[in-house]
Parts: sequence; structure tokens; C-alpha cells
Amino acid sequence: MNKNQSDAYAGGCVGEISWVDLMGRSDLKLMHEVSTFHHRGSFLRTTPIENRRYMPSTEDSASWMSRDTVMVQGGILMELLDSCDIEQLRRSPIRFKACSPLDMKGISKIFSMAFRSDPETLLRPYPSGGRIYPIELFFLDLSSSQPEPLHYLHNRHAFERLSSECSDWESALLGPQHPWGEPVAALIYVLNLPKSLVKYRYRGYRLALIEAGCMMQQGSTAVVEVGLRDRITNAFSDNELAACLGLNPACFLPIAVQIIGKPGD
Repeated sequence: MNKNQSDAYAGGCVGEISWVDLMGRSDLKLMHEVSTFHHRGSFLRTTPIENRRYMPSTEDSASWMSRDTVMVQGGILMELLDSCDIEQLRRSPIRFKACSPLDMKGISKIFSMAFRSDPETLLRPYPSGGRIYPIELFFLDLSSSQPEPLHYLHNRHAFERLSSECSDWESALLGPQHPWGEPVAALIYVLNLPKSLVKYRYRGYRLALIEAGCMMQQGSTAVVEVGLRDRITNAFSDNELAACLGLNPACFLPIAVQIIGKPGD
């Protein structure tokens, strides 16, 4: 066992830490403060879609869309060269159309390319402050009649199956009356709160969000390699989604959902 593996050893298995050990090192007051801040941005299950905006009018909202913020009025601009065909730029699809389910070969390729740990160093293919890796990743096959959430173990390159009593996964993930069509799968990014705070305290929350963003970009690149596309959505209720995954919402905070499918015409 090398030093990196020895440092990561806990709970009797290389590269893993027990929940009891993690909670024993946690500051509960700190967890409560960060969790309270995080949940201020959560939707309630009963929040109507039309009320999920905070600008006084549609006109005001439209005036803010897709705008650059100019820092210096009249500043000198340095134009960049066009290095690709604008029409070839990859954009998130608005809707997904029906397609064949992802097979295990495709799933394995996405996770190998985007998320798997190096077997020697246990480093993952995205940055993490202090090598803490507090973002937990879950996979859900939305093409199944009874989807089962799978938790990814990066060091083993394996899934652990979770039990769930959720009866309507699409609503839990995407909100009621979602407009995204027929996605075939979803990646669910969840913040392990005690793990994120154990080393850098308040700063750890910011570092975890940076990590989640890097993971989503990794996942997006890998999804294209299997011939599909993705988009990020945040229309879920935090507590409902955590409950569907069988997680304690005081310790596990859903960050984003990345839905996968074939883009519509």
C-alpha cells in the first residue's frame, strides 16, 4: 500500500471512510449554519412553476438574459479570433426525444472517462480542494419502469444499489410538468455536507460547488462520446430528492441533476 492509499484508508477498505468516523470529526453547529444557507435556495414541492422567479415582470427578466457585465465603460476591447464554426458549437438541447436505453457499455464508458479514480493515486479526473471529494454521484436509468438509484464508488469503479420507495422519479428530478421530453438517464450530484466542511470549514462549501461544476463538465464531455447529449436542471425540491435517494437531508444536499438523452429535432 503506498502513502496516498494509506492516508485514504479508513473503515477497513482502501480508499473509503466510514460514516461513523466522518461524523465523529464533524462540527454540528457549522453543518447547521451551512445547511440553513443552502436551503434558502430550495424549492418547495408545492411551489408553482410560474412563481419560481423573483423579478417583478417578464420584461425585466428578459432584459437580463444572456448579457455580459461590462466592468469598464468605454474600455479598450481586444477582439479574439474565431477558431471554430459557430454552427458547430455544442448547445444543450431544449427537449429530448425517445431513444434506446443506455446499455452497461455506454454507462461504463461515461463513468470511466469522467469520474473514475486513478487506481494507484486515487486521484479523480477533476479538481477537489484538499482531495476531499465531497460530491456524491448517483445514476438513474429513467428508461426503466422502476428506476433504482445507483451510488457510484469512484475507487472501486462500481455501483452500490440503494433502496427507494419513490413512485415518480421524473417529477422528483425535474419538477412537475417538466418540458424536457424523454431523457433516458440522469446523473445526480449531491453534496456530502460533513465531508465538505471537515477540512476547510465554510470555505469547503465553495470548494465543493467548484468541484460539482467540474464534474458536470466532465460528464457532459463523456456523454457526447456515447452519442447522446445532456443538460443541467435544478427544478427539484431538495428534501424530496434526498428522500427519494434515501438520504438524510441534513447531511446530504442535492446540488444539480444532469439529464441525458437524444436531442430532439
